[in-house]
Amino acid sequence: MNMLAETLAGISSSPYAWCAVAVLAAISIYSVVAWRICPVLNNADDISIEEAEKALNRPVTAGPRFLLMMLAGIAALIAGLYMVYRAADPGIAFVLVVTGLVVTQTEPARLMLRETTNRVVAARTSDEMVQQAAMHRLATNHLWLMATHFIILVSVIAALLVF
Repeated sequence: MNMLAETLAGISSSPYAWCAVAVLAAISIYSVVAWRICPVLNNADDISIEEAEKALNRPVTAGPRFLLMMLAGIAALIAGLYMVYRAADPGIAFVLVVTGLVVTQTEPARLMLRETTNRVVAARTSDEMVQQAAMHRLATNHLWLMATHFIILVSVIAALLVF
């Protein structure tokens, strides 16, 4: 147990850990910017009715990108936890754990965001009520992704300050 406490104490003094915080902060800020400038939410996209009808008939699947990202996130999480267990370079271990956590928590939200964007585009062929519901869901998914980023950022900072 002492070895784990020493490893965790070494994390907050690692520059890698604080670089991870800076990257997390940048990702969190980027999610806010992406929400504010989303062309679909702001009705600034140039999508024709034909493209909207194609989006309506397009099968929605996660695809290989989602699988590879989730596998990479899980692998980073396991590798980081193993490094913490072995007390091998706590800064790198922390970065791996945080990277795995971010990927496994945000990749499903990103998938939902892509699917919801397709639904908004497809809703352009429907009535106004369907379009508003699709836009509301897209805005909610953007907020969910932003909240996830900021919750992880605050949690990582709190974890570093505790140790």
